[in-house]
Amino acid sequence: MESGVTWLLWLCGWWGLWKFASGEPGPYVLCLSLASHFRIPPPFGQVPPLLDVLMTYVVGHSTFYACCFSGVFFFTSHWRPCWLLSSVPRASGEAAKLRIVRGFVATADLIRRVALQVPAAFFLHSFFEASCALLSLRRRRALSQLESEWAPTKQPRPAQPWLTLLHPYLYFFFKEVPGKGPQGPIRLEQIRPSSLEAPIDVWWPGVPAPTKGYPVLFLIHGGAWRGGHRRCSPQAPLLQALAAAGFLIVSCEYRRRRGAQWPVQLEDCKAALEWLEKDGATLGADLSDVSIAGASAGGHLAALLLATPLQSPSLARGASAIRFRAVLLCYPALDPADRSGATVKSPFSCSLLGVRRGMSFLAWFFEVFVLWCDRQLWVSAEPLEALKAASEELAGAWPPTLIIHGELDGVVPVEHSRQFLTQLAARAGAPKGGEEWRSKDQLFIVPLSRHAFEIATGDLTAASFDAAITWLDLGTTYSCVGVWKNDGVEIIANDQGNRTTPSYVAFTDTERLIGDAAKNQVFDAKRLIGRKFQDPIVQSDIKLWPFKCVAGPSDKPLIVVQVEGEDSFKEG
Repeated sequence: MESGVTWLLWLCGWWGLWKFASGEPGPYVLCLSLASHFRIPPPFGQVPPLLDVLMTYVVGHSTFYACCFSGVFFFTSHWRPCWLLSSVPRASGEAAKLRIVRGFVATADLIRRVALQVPAAFFLHSFFEASCALLSLRRRRALSQLESEWAPTKQPRPAQPWLTLLHPYLYFFFKEVPGKGPQGPIRLEQIRPSSLEAPIDVWWPGVPAPTKGYPVLFLIHGGAWRGGHRRCSPQAPLLQALAAAGFLIVSCEYRRRRGAQWPVQLEDCKAALEWLEKDGATLGADLSDVSIAGASAGGHLAALLLATPLQSPSLARGASAIRFRAVLLCYPALDPADRSGATVKSPFSCSLLGVRRGMSFLAWFFEVFVLWCDRQLWVSAEPLEALKAASEELAGAWPPTLIIHGELDGVVPVEHSRQFLTQLAARAGAPKGGEEWRSKDQLFIVPLSRHAFEIATGDLTAASFDAAITWLDLGTTYSCVGVWKNDGVEIIANDQGNRTTPSYVAFTDTERLIGDAAKNQVFDAKRLIGRKFQDPIVQSDIKLWPFKCVAGPSDKPLIVVQVEGEDSFKEG
């Protein structure tokens, strides 16, 4: 039934677009508001009339975009007060009261129109009001559900440049953005290593480098493998927040213009990672604390980078100095061949276009525009197939993974992310009938959201950023304490005079030491969270730690410390 409604809305959208061209925008905005409740499959969501990008702005419902869309009707409606109320975004208890008032006003107005037998245009506007009200209600329920299930901590973020509130791609024009409070600004610098085919962008934190170096976020941008830019990222506000928190952001580039045939994109990302390993010390990077991130096509490339050790046991045994602590993927294209059958299939064959009957449109795009119709290259381009070939030990070494995916993503369906995490758990030896995926992996589904939904500023985007920051911050090796003072946050110095404190703990016969005084005693304990003692990553870390770690009940790793002359076992 949903597909039938989608087709009906698509046809109505053309009618609305024709009316828009005739000077009456109301029907077209009505179609957009109704289509916002459904997933529009490709390629129909990427071409007129029901463009995903426009529906993303409708759902984002930030103050700016809500006023824009409501303003269209303010100047085309004969009864404007209801439209003004429709533009009020979700903010606080007062906003909830206004929503209730809006509902009563809309209902009373609809009854009045029926009684007076007003023209059909009024009913059209009333229908749009009802759609907006339903969308607001669904967003409110979705946010409540996210808060109850995930409870992402609301993370303080530095002020965005006002221009980037219109679109995060506008970070492209900035070389410096604000940090947090008294910190220095975050610098965005382009580096052109001679060993790479493409430049690198580095987001320098506004804080001094810790003793071990900055934790690193290695980012691969999206853009359908053929477009995008290393600095044009929907996650740019998230990158600014992470850089303000002390992360060194390394955003790599890859060849994507005409003539760049697969696998040059993957080879460029590998080369950038090798450059980071070689020059990481110069950058002040802590190569033992690297997180990898990717969005859309970048998520596909990131997954393949991690899958390389799965196919080569020698690499998995620690040949590289880089140790991945976490994986952050945003609506990743993990199944470009659509083996799960979650996207629309072509009902016809056309040799001129390279499409075969029953072929997924996603698979067609990847084969024609990325593989350049060379089907033999598929074997090197599928993360799911790489997982199938992995041993249980190597699959279990895959770092903890967070995938953020929009519920209504029609370009890369959320079913692909579910399938990937399920297969990862199966290859890692998860018991049948147990959890759907590993305990250290998470899938954050953002309701009512589409591909690249972060381009619209709003509370759903903020919730996804909070989840990502909370996820990546878990396990950082430095902490700080701040107080609110003079309308800003002031970071308190520790007893050594430093504003960041290493997350170290040590025990002596008479006292417990924390921070700098405990160095080389117990540290990196957060790396044990969610892992088993036999986990290859734990076994690799044990060789580098000066303290003792043993297997506890249910293969849980326990740290052995001396307290008052006796052994005491502490969980990581």
